[in-house]
Amino acid sequence: MESTHIDLATPENLNIERGCEPKPALYEAVPGKDLRFAVFAPREGSGLPVVLFQHGHQVDAAGHAFMAQRIANAGYLVVMPERANSVSYGCCGTTCALCCFCTAPGSRITDGKHLLAAHAWVEEEAAKGSSPLARGDLRKVAVMGHSMGGVEAVNFTGMAAPGEFQACVFVSPALPTYFSITTRTWHPLNRRRVKALSVPSLWVTSEGDIMKAATYTMSELAGGGARLVTLKDSALDLSMPLTKATSWWYPFTLPCLGNRVLGVSQHTALAAEAFGEPHRPVIAFLDSVFLGKEFVVDESIMAPKRWPCCLETCAVGAC
Repeated sequence: MESTHIDLATPENLNIERGCEPKPALYEAVPGKDLRFAVFAPREGSGLPVVLFQHGHQVDAAGHAFMAQRIANAGYLVVMPERANSVSYGCCGTTCALCCFCTAPGSRITDGKHLLAAHAWVEEEAAKGSSPLARGDLRKVAVMGHSMGGVEAVNFTGMAAPGEFQACVFVSPALPTYFSITTRTWHPLNRRRVKALSVPSLWVTSEGDIMKAATYTMSELAGGGARLVTLKDSALDLSMPLTKATSWWYPFTLPCLGNRVLGVSQHTALAAEAFGEPHRPVIAFLDSVFLGKEFVVDESIMAPKRWPCCLETCAVGAC
């Protein structure tokens, strides 16, 4: 298996400009499969907890690179399965995303198999000893997902063998969306798997996030001990390209289509950041699970839990 190794990119040593993106430390392609893995790692250390991070719809690893590298800088080995087919579905894929990935293309890319493949790949590479992934400790694994990746992370928890993961992080997970909850098209399996969680979980949203009500509901359902963080919208970086015009989500961020109601800009910015703060509660949670530290987040970036007064709240509550 060929790989290309480049210098580790960190927010500290990059000349960060708005719109630029760091590169992962390592890319590995799986022969014969439409799948490759991006690895973000600190410059030093071994026995690192492993974070399997599934990106959202219509982006790739680069879309979450700043967050991934900041988590890595805190002492974690971050592995992101990158699905080219997520982007190739284009506007049709976005449509199925708005139906909570219940359609055929959506179900194929959220069934948890990419995260399972990432876990198996890390295990295989770590066994070689000489691989950079040998720095990871598979006895300490967190599964993480943003948006559509959050759906896949939930499905991973129902497919993984007992003991294969010790924590979950859900950043504005698409469980479910406005359209899917009103038409009841989201799969009840997601709900059952969230309730069946037996490990600690973190649920991250923001004041204006489209997925705020759904995140609140799922965090209340989650077994295993759940923490909920609502960030102020001012703690988000809304300048990132993903939040602006470089994805099929862009039309939904236009004021004329009601972005203040839809909250798509906040949704994407929760994991696409160069100057934002969403990585802070994630790192604090991981440190509390794997290092035994107290979970502390700067109150200046936190907002109170406040349910939105909209159709989404009623629909989710009735599910």
